[in-house]
Parts: sequence; C-alpha cells; structure tokens
Amino acid sequence: MSKAESIGPQRYQEIEAGPGCLRLARSTPMNDQDGPASEALRLVTHRFPHAVGAILGGSAAQGRASASSDLDVAVLLPASDTSRREVIRHAGRLAELFIHTTADIQQALEHNRGNRRGTLLFIYEQGLPLLDLHGDLDRARTHARALLTNGPIALAAAEWERGRYLLTCFMDDLIDTSSTIRYEQLALADHTLREAANLLTAHHQAWTGLGK
Repeated sequence: MSKAESIGPQRYQEIEAGPGCLRLARSTPMNDQDGPASEALRLVTHRFPHAVGAILGGSAAQGRASASSDLDVAVLLPASDTSRREVIRHAGRLAELFIHTTADIQQALEHNRGNRRGTLLFIYEQGLPLLDLHGDLDRARTHARALLTNGPIALAAAEWERGRYLLTCFMDDLIDTSSTIRYEQLALADHTLREAANLLTAHHQAWTGLGK
C-alpha cells in the first residue's frame, strides 16, 4: 500500500502500524466505527483531505472519553497552507483543532514550551497517531518529546517580580473587599488563585496547562 494512498475508516483491518500508515488498526477495536479515534479520522479526511499528518490527543486518545468529551486533534498540513486554531462541532461532538503546517510546527512546539503550557506538546507526545504520510508527524513527535524532557522554560527575573506584584495586589484587594460585594470577591479570589498557581508551577518547573 502506498504511503500517499487515501485510507478510509472501512479499511482499518488492512492497515499496519508504521510510518505513513494510520495506526488505528492496532489501537482501536475493529468494530468500534463510532469511537473517538474513528470520528477524529473521519473529521480529518473530510475537512482536510490534503493533510499529511494527524494525531488525536486528550482523554479520547487515552481511552477515558465519555459521550460528551470533545476531540483534541492536531493536524499537519503542507507548508503552503496556513496554521490556525479551529473549534467546530463534528457528528454532535465538539472538536478543537490544532492546525499547523510542516513549515512551522517545530516553532509552534517551541513556543508552547516557552509559554509553559505544554498543551500542544502533550498532544504530539502522548496522542494517538491517525495519519503520517511522509514522516512529518513522527518528526514532530520526536521534537515534542525532547522539549518535554527539557521541561518548561524558567521565568525570567522580571516575570517573577511582576508575578509577585500582581499576587500582592490581588490579595490586598481581596482582603479589603466587603463580604457584601460577593461577585467582586469571587473575581478577585479567582485572580489570586490563578496568579498563585502560576508562580507555584513555575517554582516547581511544572507545566501550567489550561482548561480541565
């Protein structure tokens, strides 16, 4: 089978895991045509027929997805295309698409390390490969793995100073806010916890992440 051949969900049983092949045959039950990985593959082949790579991340890739879980899918497009983020609804399920070109995926991964979130890095390193026509996905995964091993970039001295200043301001305002102004208290408590968590994760050289 040619690496560039279009492979549909109906041919999972014929696919062998390896460079340039869909790996759902080894990772997804053959009768699970409605599972998250199958849905993600159909989404990619329908919306991005020119994609050269794709990988499913999040709880869906780890077998922990529920019926309401969204799909986190990273898609690699040819260098001539445009990188972007999209949130769509596919087959009744919300899907967040991390779309990059083969020309800028390396920079995107490095930026993700620089902002200390790691979201994109973990999708590429821990996700379930769906498509890799020319080895671009495998190279991106190798790079993501190396960046995760190095850990997030440490905060600069100026960033530490700004973080401490903000945390002090939020705490002072929270203390001074009357208990009768409940919504203002909650808003300030949220800012205080977020800034404290940001400094704490930086201190432990941990990834911050977003969402759940």
